[in-house]
Amino acid sequence: MAKLRRLKACMVERGLNNKELGNIIGKTDGYISRMLNGSTIPRLDVAYQICDALEISRYDIPKYFPIGEVKNNVPVSQPH
Repeated sequence: MAKLRRLKACMVERGLNNKELGNIIGKTDGYISRMLNGSTIPRLDVAYQICDALEISRYDIPKYFPIGEVKNNVPVSQPH
């Protein structure tokens, strides 16, 4: 969850709360909350929108978002 804490810290630096970020990208504050607590992983297009809103380079997505497969919107463990 360190990556998600980094994302939340970036939101704080930009002065955005869940509702404000959600409004910018067209998602609810509940969606942002679920994303930040790791219960949902955004699709790549949504991650791009978040990066644009927070002025994060798209090349840095792996630093801010968990990487892995998602099945039915639930993270699936990566094979080791």
